[in-house]
Amino acid sequence: MADNAFGGLEHSNSTLLMFERSGLPNGTIREPNDSYRNFLSLCSHELFHAWLVKRIRPACFTQPDLSAEVYTRQLWIYEGFTSYYDDLSLVRAKVISPASYLQILGENLTRLARNPGRLRQTVSDSSFDAWTRFYQQDENARNAIVSYYLKGGFIALCLDLTLRQQNKASLDEVLKLLWQRHGENGTDDNVIETFCLELGVDCRELLQRAVNSTDELPIEALLARHGVRLVNQPNGGSTDKGGKLITQPVKHAFGAVFAAENTGLRIQQVQMHSPAARAGLMKNDLLLALNHIQTSDKTLQTLLDRQPTGSEATLHVLRRGRLWQMNLPIEKVLEDSVMLEIFDEQAVNRWLELD
Repeated sequence: MADNAFGGLEHSNSTLLMFERSGLPNGTIREPNDSYRNFLSLCSHELFHAWLVKRIRPACFTQPDLSAEVYTRQLWIYEGFTSYYDDLSLVRAKVISPASYLQILGENLTRLARNPGRLRQTVSDSSFDAWTRFYQQDENARNAIVSYYLKGGFIALCLDLTLRQQNKASLDEVLKLLWQRHGENGTDDNVIETFCLELGVDCRELLQRAVNSTDELPIEALLARHGVRLVNQPNGGSTDKGGKLITQPVKHAFGAVFAAENTGLRIQQVQMHSPAARAGLMKNDLLLALNHIQTSDKTLQTLLDRQPTGSEATLHVLRRGRLWQMNLPIEKVLEDSVMLEIFDEQAVNRWLELD
């Protein structure tokens, strides 16, 4: 436990977990809150790794050269599938409700929708580039790369729903075959495709597009066939993580991640094609004022929303000791907050195996 920490690392016979102590509950609870649910998901994730990674692994990991990095294109399987099953295991065990599970999926879909890098890097390349790009991220990472954890989890979701739809099999059967055939021997890059065919479902086109292209995944259509409606909503502001109904959306977009300072807002990341990017903002800029009014984390959105759509606002920015003036286009906020809602409870229960 720590004041501000999160993460896990699996070992052959143990695991290391880091989590903020304030997120643990006091006493008995009926439904985990968001923070404690994240901790349970972390525990579930690392426990699943005892099987998928420590017992079943890519062929190149069976006898790795520990003096150098080992590269594989399969991390979307090993981390992505584990990311799918960590929360799915919680709802199957009835630790969380189906509604809570769908909130998690909505939050993750929102993260993916707000990640322009998903349209620039394939999940296969993301897996291969883990050493050089995923674990050495810079301020442009959001625009350039996609997480094999995040997108890999949604590829697992798409495969699971496709298998269930076509022949009443599931991704569970694929993982059972992984254990039976590769419990000691490593896997090749096409192992998932091979086992889907063995189960009677041709997923080659789906996998080719999902793994080796930057095409969008058919998540909305597949969820609809299993009783879940995907709703895109306007962004709810800097605290909006998605997954919930937005009752008070913001009006105008900004497009940069920032940290509050005493004299303004320190820019940390700028999203490509956003108003902030078009204005010319860069990492480490200190945003002082918008239309000659001092900005703070509490006032920026209010100032933006007061401007007429289609107009421009004047920014005053301090960059390397020099004062700059920039023009920020005032544009409507994107509908990039995703919520999932159930319209066929029986279909959802069959998918989640709650019947």
